[in-house]
Amino acid sequence: MGVKMTTPMAGIDALFASEAVKNDKLVIQALSNLGDMCIAEARDRAEEDSWFNQTGNLRSSIGYIVVPVIVTIPAEPVKFFPPGFMINFCQIS
Repeated sequence: MGVKMTTPMAGIDALFASEAVKNDKLVIQALSNLGDMCIAEARDRAEEDSWFNQTGNLRSSIGYIVVPVIVTIPAEPVKFFPPGFMINFCQIS
């Protein structure tokens, strides 16, 4: 007696897609929380412990940005990018 798949493949694909969206949102939220904590730490440090604030502008110049990037590398990038265009990839492991 064999195993027979009764769930349509489209349903499985939709489940994976929705979970990927949820995962992306969780990662973005975690990175935002980390950025908030880092800013709070940088602003709460005493000047003696971190920097000498000559102008008084350093505390308001601290910030961060979370940019979700999805990179699709085409099979033939020459067709899509002008000559001399360079792409630098940085992988975080």
